[in-house]
Amino acid sequence: PLRIEAHRVDELRAALNLQRDKEIPLVVLEQAYGAHRVTEDIAERGATVVLTDVLPFSLAAPGDKRNAYAKFDPTSLPHQLNTAGIPFAIAGGTARMSAMLPMMAAAAIGNGLPEAAALRAITLTPAEILGVAKETGSLTRNKLADVIVTSGPLFASDSRMLLVLSKGRTEYEAK
Repeated sequence: PLRIEAHRVDELRAALNLQRDKEIPLVVLEQAYGAHRVTEDIAERGATVVLTDVLPFSLAAPGDKRNAYAKFDPTSLPHQLNTAGIPFAIAGGTARMSAMLPMMAAAAIGNGLPEAAALRAITLTPAEILGVAKETGSLTRNKLADVIVTSGPLFASDSRMLLVLSKGRTEYEAK
């Protein structure tokens, strides 16, 4: 797949036109903050979307590029993409932000995204986009996986991480 970082509507349309004109079978639109305005076009072209920083604006830093879309809540975009049948991943965008994935998914759930779709958006869909879904991305026999055990539902604000298993070892255990 060709990965294209495209934020604004004009950039997204240009990427989709490039896909059509050059007959590129799969395009991944990254950081597609303006996708809410071109959802039908994205679905029609069969593109995939990677959303980063799916957080309410109240958590965004001043000057954050998402503030350009202040009239649109980015936490509602995953629901819109899911409804349109567009494959999408929720990603941190940086290693530091990867710890925020459950919070980003929870924010999207709060705006109508089903829990199962939120879990897929932070597990299997990213693995599919990266071409490693045969090896990782879901809890399936003979796949690599990190497993976390929480005190309640994964996306509940009061859930605590109790245990992390990685490579067959306990990496973290709550005391």
